[in-house]
Amino acid sequence: MKKKKLLIIGLDGGTYTFMDPLIKEGKLPNIEKLINGGVKAVLRSTIPPITSPAWVTFMTGKNPGKHGFFDFFKYDIKNPDYYFAPAPQDALKKFVKNFMNSHNYAGQTIFDFLGQSGYKVASIFMPMTYPPWPINGYMVSGYPVLDFDKPTTYPEQWSKELGPIFDNSALLTRNKEKLIKECKRLVEKTTDITLKQLSKNECDVLALVYSSIDFSQHRLWLDSKEDASPYKNVISEMYAQVDKDIGRITSQVGEDTSIVILSDHGFCACPEKAFSLNAWLAQEKYLTPQKKNILANLNDRILNYLRHNKITTIVAARRILSKLPLFFRQKASSAYYKGAQIDWTKTKACRYKMGPCEGIVINKIGRQKVGIVAEGTEYNDLRDEIISKLETLKDPQNGQKIVREIYRREDLYNGNFVEEVPDIVIVLNSSYMGGLEVDGPIVQPVTDEFRDVYSGQHDLDGILILKGTKFKEKDDIGTVNMVDVAPTLLFDLDLPISTDIDGKVIYSAFKEQFASRQAKLGNISEKQFEEQEFSDQEKEKIEKSLRSLGYLE
Repeated sequence: MKKKKLLIIGLDGGTYTFMDPLIKEGKLPNIEKLINGGVKAVLRSTIPPITSPAWVTFMTGKNPGKHGFFDFFKYDIKNPDYYFAPAPQDALKKFVKNFMNSHNYAGQTIFDFLGQSGYKVASIFMPMTYPPWPINGYMVSGYPVLDFDKPTTYPEQWSKELGPIFDNSALLTRNKEKLIKECKRLVEKTTDITLKQLSKNECDVLALVYSSIDFSQHRLWLDSKEDASPYKNVISEMYAQVDKDIGRITSQVGEDTSIVILSDHGFCACPEKAFSLNAWLAQEKYLTPQKKNILANLNDRILNYLRHNKITTIVAARRILSKLPLFFRQKASSAYYKGAQIDWTKTKACRYKMGPCEGIVINKIGRQKVGIVAEGTEYNDLRDEIISKLETLKDPQNGQKIVREIYRREDLYNGNFVEEVPDIVIVLNSSYMGGLEVDGPIVQPVTDEFRDVYSGQHDLDGILILKGTKFKEKDDIGTVNMVDVAPTLLFDLDLPISTDIDGKVIYSAFKEQFASRQAKLGNISEKQFEEQEFSDQEKEKIEKSLRSLGYLE
């Protein structure tokens, strides 16, 4: 029996906010054609809406509590200052090991399941696939990688055929011209590699991701809103270039091929205001600041200025700190993230950064170094009380709600990794980002300097388009979840769905005669791989590229 084929096209950071106006203007004709011939939905990302957990959730059909990816690094809720602080040399091995890589989940993905079922697969620049692992087909790792000029592939010899892909240094500079040039180059290379794979007609399933959408929106979102900016049309042109190439790619597949377009998260402008959760916790008497002397006050003012106005200075300072002894690194980290300003013996709860989201860690006896909150009733009552207050919290300056959504961690996630997450997880209103203040005002403006460097940020609402013989036509099915995409694609191919995954088939996307069928379930074997350990040089390269896009404070 002839296999049905599948084409998956990822637009990293793709958002209807940008796409819908372009579609109305007729500038994305190929995407518009797919929407008119298929199903459109808002694809709700993971919380937090970050590349790492979102794409891994797509590939595995599992929630972050089960696959363990919440960010690019493992969380350490015992240490609220840890968040990407400079790593001390004698702890570098542990820090590097905390970088989340494909070997934490390889063998559990839709690519592995398809290979077991006899499908040959090609995965091209799917994020979080570094290092590549053996599948029934081909894989070239996607962002973040050590060096796109030397792509890492399975099989290994494929790398020589691909040649240089992208200059990583474009992500480490404020030179927008260089970034634009390299983003366009990356689109071209992604398309060229995809078309070559299609011409060989070797693969039944082909997945590719255009990361240039994400890279350009991080740096140029606000430029796109400014008529006077010379870069006003860059993001629109990037979407148009990708749309044109989607047309070239889809013209090479047959009617028996289902086509999927999705993004890992949406995008929005960098907020104009910062909400400092620790300052609010102090205001509500859940956190007690340390008393500061004149020198500490001066030090904090200088650091505040550097954080918000001299981004490049801060990056340079981190490089210098990396060469200092452990004691000084720890002090610098605690000063930057303001942990030194907290009296832990009198603090019940503190802020924990979760990318574009916020977390709260309860200072629990037996878990934290100086825990003061008892497990059980005291812990549960404290969480409920904090959540109740934050649900209705309003900006004292304009009366706007600050919190969009708030969860107890176990209500949001399930699995072996839930206890790695902060006790409370918060999604802020899109007008606010997290701030670092401990004893200052709870809301402050974000500087123009900061917004220029980190112009756009992720939000929850991504895109999903499904087209194929089994899918409905010209139908908008509302909002669906990232975790449900993988089982939906397996159902479309009439393949069994592992009972271990969390996602459910999106039956509303299918024509009635197919939606009425029950999904096949099965226990699909999962191959385990040894965890990858990175050298300090490898870790430094990855950390630099992540920091350049605003993933690291």
